Formats: sequence, structure tokens, C-alpha cells
Amino acid sequence: MSARYEADYVVVGAGAMSMAFVDTILDETDADVVIVDRYDKPGGHWRVAYDHVRLHQPSDFYGVNSTNLGENRIDPHGYNEGLLELASGDELREYFERVMRDKFLPSGRVTYLPNTEYISDGNARRILSRDEVELVARKRFVDGTFMNLKADRLQLARTLRDHDRRCAPLVGGDTQQAVRQRWRRLPGT
Repeated sequence: MSARYEADYVVVGAGAMSMAFVDTILDETDADVVIVDRYDKPGGHWRVAYDHVRLHQPSDFYGVNSTNLGENRIDPHGYNEGLLELASGDELREYFERVMRDKFLPSGRVTYLPNTEYISDGNARRILSRDEVELVARKRFVDGTFMNLKADRLQLARTLRDHDRRCAPLVGGDTQQAVRQRWRRLPGT
């Protein structure tokens, strides 16, 4: 079975960049949007990130313009003591679900297609049923996955492994010559 969806904008992905784009479209235009996402819930790479991963920037500076992620509070203890709060992975996942549930869908201008993988040229496929989906953008297709972030556990392990191979550790008091010599001795360099 094939379904057809038409909107002013077809947005591929429901991660931070896509959600920010759609939030702006809803606030500044009267356009309608179809969001196609391979995950079962919005949040992009935060859906598969390690549970202990946190933002590396204050929560107040992340997310969509219309909905605060953080509470503009200072962490009273821990490694982030005295600084603005950093959202956890769970908080980020809940935040993007809340934006979709409380703002996007009630607007009546957003159609959300979770568990749907965009193929190309206006074609997508439902992951669970394998049904084909035709997508028509009256104005533009927007690829929110263009950075193609990989934050899953296996990719992180590979990145750390490769990072260790390419980086010469600095030791206090090292001269540039000592660093160059150690760099030459690293495997794979």
C-alpha cells in the first residue's frame, strides 16, 4: 500500500536542527510541514546516545526557540557546580517529545511520520510495515540529517580508538620537538 503526503515543507529527520527549523516555520509563517523520521520518537541522535551523555553547553542555549529546555538554574554541586545546568540524555529525549506533543502536533500544521525512512526523490518507506510513502513538497525538501551525526555506542568506541591512534599525548613541559618525536612513534601515523 502506498500513502501520499503533501505539505509546503517536507523535513527529513526529527533531531535538534529539524525541530528548530519546524519551530521557526510554525512561528513565522502559515506553512504546513511533514516530518519524516526513522526513529520512533523525535530527538535525532539523542534517541541512541549513551544514557549518561549530557549536553556540553548550558541547556538554555539548546533546543527550539519557543520552548525552554532548561530552567535557567545554576548547578549547586558536582563537576558543573556554579555553572548553568546541563541537560541529561533523558531530559533531552523528553524535551523533544514534549515539543512534538505539546506544540507541533496541536498546531494542526505538522504531520509526523515516525518509523519512516526517507529513501530519495520524495520516496520513503515505513520501517515496520515496509509500505511505500510518497512525499510532495510544495516549497522545499529540508534534510535535517545532512550532518549525519553518529552518536551510537559502536561509533563512539571506533572514534575513541581512532582518536588514540592519531593524537600524541602532551606531557607538562614538553617541547615541540619531544611531541613530534612521540607523534612519529604512534602506530598509524
